[in-house]
Amino acid sequence: MKNVIQELASQTLVRKFGRLMMQIRERVLGVISRIRTGCLVPGAGTKDCYIYWSTVVKYPDRISMGQSVRIGADCVLGAMGGIVLEDHVRLSQGVIVETGGLDLTGEVPYSHIAKPIRIGRGVWIGSNAIVLAGVTIGAGAVIGAGSVVTRNVPPNVIVAGNPAKLIRLREASSGNASPLNERT
Repeated sequence: MKNVIQELASQTLVRKFGRLMMQIRERVLGVISRIRTGCLVPGAGTKDCYIYWSTVVKYPDRISMGQSVRIGADCVLGAMGGIVLEDHVRLSQGVIVETGGLDLTGEVPYSHIAKPIRIGRGVWIGSNAIVLAGVTIGAGAVIGAGSVVTRNVPPNVIVAGNPAKLIRLREASSGNASPLNERT
């Protein structure tokens, strides 16, 4: 009986130690992510923006971020043509926002071309979605997980699929279809 109690106690200690180590890891990575965000996108740190440490950022000098932007783990921001992320934008894990591509009408080797992307206030983009060059996503829109956005998305709609298609309009909450109330 004594061995059983000792074994249970040691398992509890191991679990607690494991949880503590995970919490420490997340805090350290959070600090690293905030420092990296401020270095990559000047002024973003003072706007309460956050780019997760594992996100790939190409051409960071061509990215403009509003207030309180959150970019999740393992995202790719390819900003050759420029990316504008307005206030309160959320990119879930694995989202790709790519402004560049190849000009397939030219001779081999193909030259690169780029078109800007604009993501409006309060937009949420689900996990593993892809937003391609030249797209504007209207304020309050929701992009479903795994979607491929090849065309402009109007404000306050939900789109999903490959290519992304309109699923439905967002329901208005207290007269405003925006996902966020006005905050100052």
